[in-house]
Amino acid sequence: MDDTNASDIDVVTGLMSIKNFHREAERYIIGSRDYYLIYFNTARISYIRDVFGDQVVKQIMKELGSLLKSLCRGGECASVFSSDNFVVLKQDKSSKDLFIINLISRIRAMNLPFELMCNFGIYEFTGEPVSITEAIENATFAESKIRGNYTVHSCVYTPLMRAEYMSENEILTMFDNAIRERHFLIYFQAQYDHSTGRLVGAEGLVRWKHPEKGVISPAVFIPVLENTGLISVLDYYVFEQACNFIRYCLDNNIHLVPISTNFSRYDLLLTDFVKQLEMIRRNYGVPAKYLRIEITESVVSDSLENTNRVVDQLHKCGYTVEMDDFGSGFSSLNVLKDVDFDIIKLDMRFMEHSSRNRRGGLILTAIIRMAQWLNLPVIAEGVETLEQADFLLSIGCECIQGFLYAKPVSRDDFEIVLRKAELGKIDRGLIFTEKLDSCNFWDPHSMETLIFSNFVGPAAILSMQGDQVKISRVNEKYVQELYMNSSQQDIVVTDFLDCFDEENRNIYLQMLERAKTSAREEECETWRNLRSNCCGESSICIRTSVRVIAKGPAAILFYAMIRNVTVEKKELENYKSQEKKFKHAVEHAKVYFWEYTIATKEMRPCFRCMRDLGLPAVVQNYPEPLIESGIFPADYADMYRDMMKKIDGGAPELEVYIPLTSARIPFIIRYTTEFDSVGNPIKAFGSATMVNGEKSEQKSD
Repeated sequence: MDDTNASDIDVVTGLMSIKNFHREAERYIIGSRDYYLIYFNTARISYIRDVFGDQVVKQIMKELGSLLKSLCRGGECASVFSSDNFVVLKQDKSSKDLFIINLISRIRAMNLPFELMCNFGIYEFTGEPVSITEAIENATFAESKIRGNYTVHSCVYTPLMRAEYMSENEILTMFDNAIRERHFLIYFQAQYDHSTGRLVGAEGLVRWKHPEKGVISPAVFIPVLENTGLISVLDYYVFEQACNFIRYCLDNNIHLVPISTNFSRYDLLLTDFVKQLEMIRRNYGVPAKYLRIEITESVVSDSLENTNRVVDQLHKCGYTVEMDDFGSGFSSLNVLKDVDFDIIKLDMRFMEHSSRNRRGGLILTAIIRMAQWLNLPVIAEGVETLEQADFLLSIGCECIQGFLYAKPVSRDDFEIVLRKAELGKIDRGLIFTEKLDSCNFWDPHSMETLIFSNFVGPAAILSMQGDQVKISRVNEKYVQELYMNSSQQDIVVTDFLDCFDEENRNIYLQMLERAKTSAREEECETWRNLRSNCCGESSICIRTSVRVIAKGPAAILFYAMIRNVTVEKKELENYKSQEKKFKHAVEHAKVYFWEYTIATKEMRPCFRCMRDLGLPAVVQNYPEPLIESGIFPADYADMYRDMMKKIDGGAPELEVYIPLTSARIPFIIRYTTEFDSVGNPIKAFGSATMVNGEKSEQKSD
C-alpha cells in the first residue's frame, strides 16, 4: 500500500481507491493459492446516517479505514467499496476465521454509541484464473446469502451458490406459471402478547416452492417483481390466500386472529387498489376485521396525499392499517402525525442488541412512549431473545413477533397453532377525540391536560429564551419527585437552573440545544442540588428526556420527562469500585478465568485473558481458535479437546495440568459445570492458575 499516489487514496477512509485496489490485488494473487478476499458490509449504515448524521458516519468510516490498514501486512490491501462497504485481500486462508474474530473485536472496542452490525462474504482463491472483479462479485454474492440473518455473520462462496442463482429472465418466465400452479405458498408467523402469552395475530409471508429448484428466496424474486411491476400480482395473490385460509377457519369453527399482509408502494399507486382488495375479500365472504393491511413507511414518503386517500378508503371498508418498519426512515415522526394508522410495527433488526445498548434503548423507549400518547399499539417484530422481549415489555410494548415465540410456519401447522393457543387481541384502548397538540397543554379541560396531569410520569413544560430556562408548568408527579413540600406555583417562580453546578448546567443546556436542532427526543443525566425545609440539602441524579413542542420568535417550549436515577448511579459507582478491587485481587492471584456456554460453544474470557492473550470478548467454536493460535500447545490439544467433551457430556468438575502458550508456562486448569433444573449441563466456569516451580517439577515427573 506504500506505492499508492495521493490521487489513489479515498479521502474519507484513507484506504486505497477501488481502482488502485484492483491493480495491486491483481499483482499480489499471481501464482498464489493462499489468498482470500473479504467483502465487508456495514449493515444499516443508512439508518445510522438518518439518526446520528452524516458526520458520525464519516467518522465511523475513517476509523474502520484506519483499522483495516493496521490489519494489512505486506502483500495485502484493503479499499472502500460502494461508499460504505469494504473489500480486503488477505493471505493465509486458514486464518480467515481468526481475522474476522479479531476484526469484530476491534470494532466493538471502538466504543460506538450503537451496535455496528457487520456481514462478511468470503471468496477463497484456488489457483484457477479468477480476476479481482470476479472475486469481489463472488464475495458479494456470498454476503447476500446471509443478509438479514442476525445469527450468522460470515459466508464462504461456493460454486453451488451460482448454480442456485436465478436470472431476472428466469424469474419472469416462471412467474405466471408459479401463480397459476400455486407454487407461491403463504406462511404464517404468529404474534403474541408477551405479558399473557396469548396469540393476538399473525403475518402472512410468501414462499416460492418451485417443483425443480426448490425454495427460492424472496430476496431473489421480490426485487425483480418490483422492478417489473409484477409485485402487485403477487401481493393480491397473498391477500387472496389469507382470505382463503380465514374462510376455511370460519367454516370449520376454528377461532381466528387477524392476519396481516404486506403491500408495496406500487400497489398504493393503483387507482383501483382498495376496489381489488374488496372484490377478493367479498368473493370469500370474510369480515374485514380479520385482515390487516401493512404499509411500509417508505410508501408514505413517496406520496403523502395518495397514502391518506388509500388509508381513508381502507378504514371505511373496515380494515386495520399497520405501518411497517417504523423508525427505519428519517420521517417517522411526520408519518405518525400525518397519517391515521391503527398499529405500528417496529422492526427490531434495525436495533440489534438494543436492550444492551443505552442509546438504542432510549430510541425504543421514545418510540413506544410516543405511540402510547397517540393510542397506537406497537408490535415489535424480529424479537429473537427473552431479554429483548422482557425489555420491550418493561417500556410498554407487549406484542411481539419473532423466533422467540414462533418462526413462519405452513398453513397446516398454523391451523394446529390456532387450535391449541389461547387467543387474545391487540387493544387500541380509548380513542381520544383530540390529537395531542402542544397548544392544548394550556387548556385546563383538554385531553392533553388530562394526560399530562394523570397518566404520564413526572413531567414539565420548559420555556427557553436564549440561555434562560424557566419552568412554565409541572404536573403533580414532578413536584412529588423533586420538591415534595413545594407547590407548583413555588416551582414555577424559582430559577430553574439554580440547582445545577456549572458542569451540569452546561450538560443540560447542551441537551436543549440538541433538541432544538434535531427535532427528536434528547436525553441527559445531571446532578442537582435541592433544598427543602424538612430535609435540608440533597444531591440527586435526574435523567431527563426533552422534545420541542412549540417554537416562536422569542421562545421555545420543551416537553420534559424526568426519572430519579440516584440509587442506580450510586449502585453503579459501588459496582465499579468492587469490580476494580476484584481486578486487583485477580492480578495478585495470577488467575485467569472464563465462562463456557455448552450449547453454542462460546467462550467469554476475563479481562486478563483478553489483555494478555489478545482474545476477543467472545470466542466462537471454543477451544479450536485457541488451539490454532498456539495458546494450547499442539501436543496437549487432543487432551484438552477430550476434556471439553467430558464437560459437554455433563462432568460436574474436572482438573488438568497443561503448559500454555509457546512459552509452555505451567497452569492447573479447573472446570465446574452448571446444570439446569432437569440436570442438563448448560455452562461451565473455567480457571487457569499458574503453578509454581516446585509443583511444576512434580507434575512433570
